[in-house]
Amino acid sequence: AILIDFQDFNLRLAQKLKKEGVSVLYYVAPQAWAWRSSRCKTLAKTVHTLFTILPFEKEWFKERGILQVKGIEHPVFCKLKNQLPPYQAKLPKEKLKLVLLPGSRNVEVKSLLPEMAKALRQLKQQYAFEVTLVKSSSVREENYAIANDVVDEVLYSADLNSVLETADLALASSGTVTMSTALYMVPTLVCYKISWVTAAILWNIVSYRGFIALPNIIHQKEVFPELLQESVTRFNIVKCLVPWFENKDRREALRLELFKTRALLSGDDFDVAAYMADVVNNIYEK
Repeated sequence: AILIDFQDFNLRLAQKLKKEGVSVLYYVAPQAWAWRSSRCKTLAKTVHTLFTILPFEKEWFKERGILQVKGIEHPVFCKLKNQLPPYQAKLPKEKLKLVLLPGSRNVEVKSLLPEMAKALRQLKQQYAFEVTLVKSSSVREENYAIANDVVDEVLYSADLNSVLETADLALASSGTVTMSTALYMVPTLVCYKISWVTAAILWNIVSYRGFIALPNIIHQKEVFPELLQESVTRFNIVKCLVPWFENKDRREALRLELFKTRALLSGDDFDVAAYMADVVNNIYEK
C-alpha cells in the first residue's frame, strides 16, 4: 500500500494493513519533529519505507527507529526547479524592488499589513525603491487598502514567480511563500503573528521551539530574519531591512547562501517510482 500524507487517517490505516501482512510505503513523513513525536513508534512498527521532504528529517526519523527512510524532492522545488534562474551577482540599480507578501488569509493580512505599511512609509523617506504587492484572491480587497499609498505595483499570486525573478528584497508572512523567495534567492524578512489564544494553545501542544520560517528550518540556521508576535512592529521591520538597503554585499552574500537551498531540497539521488516498483516486485516474488 502506498499511503500519501493525510497522517491521522493513514497512520491508523497503516496499523490495520500491517496486521493483514501488507507492506506500507508512506509518502510523505508527518512533521513528528514539531509535535506528537510519539507517532514515530507507529511508523517504526508499521512502515516499510518512509519518504521525507526536509533534509534533516531523514536522520531524525532513523534515530527514532524507522530504519528505511528515503529523502525526496520537496514539492515546491519540484514544481519550480526547471524555471529557477542560475546564480549570478546582481548588477547595481537605481531603484531596488521590494515584494510585499502579507499572506493568503484575511486574518494574516489584517494583523501584519498595517505595521508593514508603516515601515515602508518610513523607509521610502530614506531610500528609493519600488513596492510590488502580491495579492491573494482569498483575501478581501478592503484588507489591502491600508497599504495603497506605499504600493507602486499590484499583482496576484499567479504572477509570484515572475515577480521574484526580478525582486531584490521581500517582506513576507511566514508560510510556503518563503520557500519560493528562498529558491529565487530573494532576501526576505519573515513576519508571523497570531492571536494570543491560538499562541497559548500551540505552545501547549507543539514541542518544537525552533525557527518558524521554512527556509530557516531547512538550513537549520537563520538565513531569513524572523519577527514574531509582538515583535512585528514598524520599528523592528525598519531595523531589519535597513542593512539590506544600505549594503549590496550583504544582500549578495545572502543570495549566495540561498542558492544552496536547491541542493538541500533535491532529496536522495534515486527514482521514487522505480524504487516503489522494486519494493512491490520483491514482495510479490516472496
